[in-house]
Amino acid sequence: MIPGIRIVVRGESVTFQDRQILEQVPVVDFILRGESEETLLELVESLFRSGKPLSEINGLSYREEGRILRTPDRTFIRRLDDLPWPARHLLDQSLYRSPETNNVLTTLYAARGCPYPCIFCPAPLASGRPVRLRQAEDLVAEIEACVSEYGIREFLFHGDTFTYSRKWVLELCEAIARKGLKIRWGCNSRVDTIDREMLQAMKSAGCWVIGFGVESGHEETLRKIRKAATRDQVVEAFRMCREAGIRSHAFFVFGFPWEGEVHLQADLELAREIDPDFFDFNIAYPLPGTELLKQVENEGLIDRSRIDQGGYAVPATRTHLLAHEELEEWRRKALLSLYLRPRYIARTLLQAGSPWRAWLYIKAGFRRLRQLLG
Repeated sequence: MIPGIRIVVRGESVTFQDRQILEQVPVVDFILRGESEETLLELVESLFRSGKPLSEINGLSYREEGRILRTPDRTFIRRLDDLPWPARHLLDQSLYRSPETNNVLTTLYAARGCPYPCIFCPAPLASGRPVRLRQAEDLVAEIEACVSEYGIREFLFHGDTFTYSRKWVLELCEAIARKGLKIRWGCNSRVDTIDREMLQAMKSAGCWVIGFGVESGHEETLRKIRKAATRDQVVEAFRMCREAGIRSHAFFVFGFPWEGEVHLQADLELAREIDPDFFDFNIAYPLPGTELLKQVENEGLIDRSRIDQGGYAVPATRTHLLAHEELEEWRRKALLSLYLRPRYIARTLLQAGSPWRAWLYIKAGFRRLRQLLG
């Protein structure tokens, strides 16, 4: 460690275990809870300029004379447009490239907040339930700056639910088209917040891929995790994406306390039915601040020695019907059975569009197979 360097950490996970981190990780000096932009600015000014007492900086956790102190929570930023754009000139943008095309790529915050009550996700607590959207014109102005100043034409929009407001999405797509921006972008969505007109507008504005939190193919699990979406809506959403010419990425989560083989088999059957272009099968992880963490603790299903061993690939919990090892093995077999379908391999290579990109896909495929085969 360099003497005098202050270590500051932020993010959803540390927001809900700030005291634990400060107790167990002595190199961490400060933790910024919740939305951290204003907290960080005030902290830097306090340390190097104004000398403002740390106790007056909301959203801050720190040590003082051997004690761990927490200031009051900071309120959420009401107008995201008030935040300055990232200082991209401080970094070499050419280092950040799309694994899909190798073109320079950057991320843009489009929205914050999530009104949905999923038991495994801390987003509503970390960023609030009211959805806050940037003005479409401000977002497009940042895109224009990225294109003109850095030659960036690939973007990933960040937002807990990008398509929450149909009106806003259509306004954004119309603004992109009006400016004549030839860009390529992706986003995350929910299966119950899209329609054909929206998807056509997104496609025309440069959207090439949408990620959906499918979570489960079993109605019992969808109900118990409070997903507020149905299996039929999942099937229809992926059908509409294919019709619109937008590629899809399905995220499944399995290994909830009540789940057994029948639930996992339903996940695999749904994955085959919707046939997404990209997919992930993640083992349910008890993130700090979530109802799932409380449930697995109360039911004695968590193994803390497994925490942080491998994130979503290595289970920190078991179910009442399946052991840790069974969950790991099921994930491995499910991914292999989906990746090795001849139809999927052929479609993926045809979608490559060039020999160079097809070679990228092949290398990525072999790399993933080596991981799964151990």
